Order: sequence, then C-alpha cells, then structure tokens
Amino acid sequence: HNLIYAYAPAKPTLFYNESFDSCYPGDDYVDIISWDRYDLDTTYRQTILDDCDAVVPFALEHGKVVALGETGVAGGVQDTTDPEWFYEQMYKPMLQSDTCKYLSYALTYTNYKSSEYWVPLPGQDTYPGFLDMYKSKYSIFLGDGRWQSTEYYRLSNGTYTDGNGLDMKSGYSNKAKYFPASEVGEHDDLYN
Repeated sequence: HNLIYAYAPAKPTLFYNESFDSCYPGDDYVDIISWDRYDLDTTYRQTILDDCDAVVPFALEHGKVVALGETGVAGGVQDTTDPEWFYEQMYKPMLQSDTCKYLSYALTYTNYKSSEYWVPLPGQDTYPGFLDMYKSKYSIFLGDGRWQSTEYYRLSNGTYTDGNGLDMKSGYSNKAKYFPASEVGEHDDLYN
C-alpha cells in the first residue's frame, strides 16, 4: 500500500495504558509509533525524556519506526526568553538520551499567527538556540544538502525513466533554504 499510518497518542507518560494497551490499533495497522507532547518551557526537557523512556521501548519491541509526532512549548515559544532553549532544552537532551536517540524525526507545530508561534524567526528570543540546533551535523532539515543528496530524495524530486522509456517528474519539490553541511554549529561534540 502507499499509505503510512502513524499512531500518535498525546501525553504518553500520563496515559500510557490507554495509549498502548487499550487503544493501540495493533502492529498490522501501524507503521510509525509517535506521540504528541506540549509542555511548559520549564518542564519540557524532563517530560520529553520521560516520554521517550516510555514510548521508545514499546516501538522497538514492536519493530516500528519511532518519532515525536508533534511537539513544542504549550501555547507557543513566543514567551520563552532563554535564547538557547531549542538547543539546551529540546535538542541536546534528546540527542544525549539513551532512548530519545532512536527518534527518526521530531515535528514542531506551525507558525500560523504572529502572536503564537512554535518555530522562532530571526530576531526572536529563541532563534539563536534554534539556529544552533539547525546547524548541527546531528540534525537534518528538509532543505539540507545532506538530505537532498540521498537517492531517495533524488528519485522523489527528479526526472527518471520508468523502464518503459517514459520520463517521469515528481509533481513538487522539497527544496527549502538550508545551510550547507560544512557550516555546522559549534556544539557538535555532544557524542565526544
């Protein structure tokens, strides 16, 4: 089939039994096990680590890809004043965790209005830490050249021949602004 099913309960450490015992649809129906978590900027770090400790073993035991389906500061990051919040409270703890390191991706919520946003823009308080996370050699974003150089990306976004002499082109491009892989952040020694 051409459909990937991601199962993503909210707040799994608070509702583990409901999420993974009584409501889990089963391995035959699930491709990705993920979860949604929003929390205060002051408690986010520990909450995410606890969630990883709960969800990742379940996903691995069931042979599933594991991801953080939707996450961020509850209500948006606009009131967070720590410039390194994204790097120190989100990225670094996940990277150093024995369980969070299995996450295939983490997805933030959207910026749909200027008064509430989940990804900072240049000039906003938390942008420096977001930029550190973005530039790290251990993170990869959609427009990153390392991603765009993969065979999967090339086949998904380029012209190719279907074997019958028919040239085909993907209907849309995933190209986005990115920093070259050579411009990595200054904190890339996390594993050392």
